[in-house]
Amino acid sequence: MLKGQRDYIAAVKAGSGPGYEELLQTLSRHSMIKDVERLRKMALPSADPNGAFDPAVVASMQDFLLEQKVQAKPIDTTKIFDPSYLEYAVEVLGRQ
Repeated sequence: MLKGQRDYIAAVKAGSGPGYEELLQTLSRHSMIKDVERLRKMALPSADPNGAFDPAVVASMQDFLLEQKVQAKPIDTTKIFDPSYLEYAVEVLGRQ
């Protein structure tokens, strides 16, 4: 998955990376936005190339789900992610 995330990041970088056009075509086929030109004008989300994320964001998402009554009770968000898989992937692929 980390390799795929890095490929995605490379594709969206400056809107012209390798695979960018293919990404736009894929998004137009599998999302609600079918107009490739509209997708081209949008700022697509990015991510950390080493898979890092902020645990506070996960906690914030949970707070929202609890407020919206989509989630019935809180869970310990620090226990839902095992970093060993990501650490291994970075070890194999190298840190960027």
